[in-house]
Amino acid sequence: MVCNIAFAQVTDMEKDTIQMEELILKNNRRTSKKTLKLRGQCYYPEDMRGAEEIITLIEKLPEGYLESVTFYVNEAGSYNENSQSFKDTQLELVVYKANADNTPGERIAHEKLIINLDRKKKGKLTISLFELNLQNPERFFIGLKKVNGRSLKKEFLLDCLCNGLDKYITLTRNDSLSGWERRWECAALKADVSVVITK
Repeated sequence: MVCNIAFAQVTDMEKDTIQMEELILKNNRRTSKKTLKLRGQCYYPEDMRGAEEIITLIEKLPEGYLESVTFYVNEAGSYNENSQSFKDTQLELVVYKANADNTPGERIAHEKLIINLDRKKKGKLTISLFELNLQNPERFFIGLKKVNGRSLKKEFLLDCLCNGLDKYITLTRNDSLSGWERRWECAALKADVSVVITK
């Protein structure tokens, strides 16, 4: 579908914590891809102990179709120290509309996207959303859900942004019947969310 890259540009949006990248790709028609990168220091990785789902609010993406999301696993914190207790885990990608009061609304992606996370996996965990043909709303929550429910054991680590507590919203819940709670230890999941815009 996409043939070649015309240019790439990186622009800082907010003190190096949010970056917008633009790639122009050419085919029979012009396609633009924009990636929102949530970046920042982290001293406390998220292990999802006691939580079944964790989601972060995504804002300021241009209109388009969600192409991919990348999370970062087992990089921050004491991975080598804890990895002996890690186990292979199944996660499901979850995407929700954001209500005006910054709470999750209706689930957007109803098709289950299951990710098999190997206990030895370290680094980028990229999930393609292109085939779902999901048009992104202006604001939405995106995150992960444990397929086998919550656990009180540390099975893996998700990299987080731990600064900017007032700028980001990250929520967890124990199960599908529980209410959402603010996850203050993890200000935002470290993530890259890419949108494809066709002109």
